[in-house]
Order: sequence, then structure tokens, then C-alpha cells
Amino acid sequence: MAKLTQQLTALRESLRDADGSQSDSFSEVFSDFLAVTETSELLDVCKPFNGKTTRVMLEEILRKHANDPKLATPQAQMQQHPPSGLIHGMIAAGRYIGTFFYFPDEQQGIVAFGGLTPVMHYYRITATEVPPGTVLGRQGPGAEGQSN
Repeated sequence: MAKLTQQLTALRESLRDADGSQSDSFSEVFSDFLAVTETSELLDVCKPFNGKTTRVMLEEILRKHANDPKLATPQAQMQQHPPSGLIHGMIAAGRYIGTFFYFPDEQQGIVAFGGLTPVMHYYRITATEVPPGTVLGRQGPGAEGQSN
């Protein structure tokens, strides 16, 4: 169990330090994730997970990847490692299949999509909870609280 804890800590750190401007940065982080899953130690303690917020994030990322906002509702299989909070699994719709991991405490993760080519596509998940009633985007001229 100590080795798994060390691997998950290293995964968190590599995710935090990943830089999208480096072409191999996210693939290195995802390789760290795959190394964690190579033994049954992680899966032995994971529990099925059905978090709506996580599912919606994954669905939006898949639709963006597919460039199809009307893509059929994706299917997601998710598990959570309770001691670390790590959520991981897969998401699929049509010809698109992705594997992901996400740390809710840090509100960060990565989704990787592969295909019939050696090219992998990585998306960083960064979530921010917006308080209810918040209006996103710019408000037009004359809107309350806006100075001209």
C-alpha cells in the first residue's frame, strides 16, 4: 500500500507540474497514471463511482474532441479510490473511446483519446465550481454595475 501511495503522490505532482506547451508533457503524466494501474493494488480498493459533475465534464470533453455538440450521450465507466479520491475510468460514444483520471481535491485530471493511429490526444481537466446565480461572460452596455 505504501508503494501505491507514493505512486499516487507522484501522479498528483506530475499533473500539477505538466505544461501543455511541452509536446510530451501530458503523455508523461498519463504514463505515470498507467504505471499506477499496472498492478491490482489500485483496483482492489476502488469502488464504482457515479458523480454527475465528473460525468458532465467528461461528456463535454468527448463532444469537443469529436467536434460534435450533438454526439449521442456518452457512456462512462468510473471508479474511485477512496483513500486518495482519485476517480478514473473510460468514456465512449460512437467511434471515440477515452481513458481518464481526475483528482477532485485538486480539480484536475487528464483525458486521453486514442484511435487506429499512434496519435494520442490529451485534454487537461481543470474544474471550477461556479456559485449558483453567477452570470458568466460580459454583460452588455448599461448593465447594472458596469461603468462606461
